[in-house]
Amino acid sequence: MILNKTAPRQSRLLVVDDTASGRATVEAALAREGYEIAQAASGPECLQKVQTFDPDLILLDVMMPGMDGFEVCRRLREQPRQRSIPIVMVTALADTDSMVRGLEAGADDFLGKPFNKWELRARVSALVRLGVQQRANAEHDRFFWAVEHANDGFVLLDRMDRVLHCNAAARRYLGFGGDDPIGGPFIERLARESVPEPSDAWERWGSNEGRGLPFHLVRTVPGGHFREWVLVTPHQHPDDPDGLVIVSLRDVTHEVERQMRQFEFHELVSHKLRTPLTGIVGAVDRLASVRAQLPGERERQMLDIVVNSTNRLNEAVQDVLGFVEDGASREVPMSLSRLVLLVRDAAAAQNVDAIAMQVAPGMPDTKIPLGEVSMQVILRELMQNARRFHPKGRPSVTVRLAMTGSDGVRIEVEDDGLHLTPRQLQRALEPYVQGDPALTGEVPGMGLGLSLVALRVRGVGGRCRIENRQDQPGVCVRLDLPLGEK
Repeated sequence: MILNKTAPRQSRLLVVDDTASGRATVEAALAREGYEIAQAASGPECLQKVQTFDPDLILLDVMMPGMDGFEVCRRLREQPRQRSIPIVMVTALADTDSMVRGLEAGADDFLGKPFNKWELRARVSALVRLGVQQRANAEHDRFFWAVEHANDGFVLLDRMDRVLHCNAAARRYLGFGGDDPIGGPFIERLARESVPEPSDAWERWGSNEGRGLPFHLVRTVPGGHFREWVLVTPHQHPDDPDGLVIVSLRDVTHEVERQMRQFEFHELVSHKLRTPLTGIVGAVDRLASVRAQLPGERERQMLDIVVNSTNRLNEAVQDVLGFVEDGASREVPMSLSRLVLLVRDAAAAQNVDAIAMQVAPGMPDTKIPLGEVSMQVILRELMQNARRFHPKGRPSVTVRLAMTGSDGVRIEVEDDGLHLTPRQLQRALEPYVQGDPALTGEVPGMGLGLSLVALRVRGVGGRCRIENRQDQPGVCVRLDLPLGEK
């Protein structure tokens, strides 16, 4: 099983001796072995340098004034981080009592003075390998402890899709009792406790056709009256010779219920708002047509307020209904030669004066699957956001147009307003999400702007992404679109 492929760092040795000649002799014997070597001239300096140098092995002289090697070794073994570092005691003492004392202090090996450099190299090489392996085992133990106690479930499957191991959360999702043995086919285990959804996706589980498909489990919580939704995601390292698969299981009940509530709200909005709004707009239009016949200027001003407010309400509701009905209707693909004019019109309508258009050299006059109406909506929303979220309300906006390979077009709209937080970036394309009021102030609208953009782009097979600018404050919205018909 392959966890990572990071390159190993150079092994580090700490040579501890109170004499400069002793330290130099050891370092000279190991100079060609490729180790990174540090020195300490006393016991206290050794204890301090261990904290920052993080050695893989310590060559420790026993006979040092003040704090001798036995005391240094004992203190190192009292610290959890240094407990597993191999220690070789270098000593001129050859009596059994000294060796027993060293072993009791925690030494791993002894080397007598004067030492043979070939023996020194062999012992250091063996103990360095042992130390690296011990540290790797300790890191793995900590990693698997974290996995075992994680809120998400993790299941390890063999190449035959049989369960080899699962953490506590996965046992709950899969219905394993405390004494139930782990094992058996994964899919069969799922079907005992849950309903796999969507069924057509699960039919492709484990095949190339199933890569990237959403896999969910729907289960009734024991003793409860609600259903729990679990997102199941397989992960497989391409270079794993054993073909093992790690499956993560995450509770997405809250997200699914929120989406369902949005759908219900959409239906409510669509049915409850359209009919009365149509009557209001018609009545206001009728009043506006006889404005000149009103008796006084005050009445005409009040009618103007009503007309303006009704138009704003109608525009907001139509945005919602447009989102409900899955974006724009079927439109004729738009020629890119129209984009420059649409950008200028959108900027002028939103009072964005500083606007620049950059078209990559050699851009063909091709077509994109978006129609002009959709592109007008997209540019209006992006220009509006640029103005709303600019600290002074006067943004500089740059629109770039370029090809992506031979079958795609990229449109970037970049402003110089504010940076968004990671959470704001993550949720910016979700419906009914606005920027932080503490940064932007109260913004009119329902937060559908960027979600409308994303909806229209995704609806024609494109991709939408928003990210902070790297060179200065502001954001960049990137639209990647496939080419339409020639």
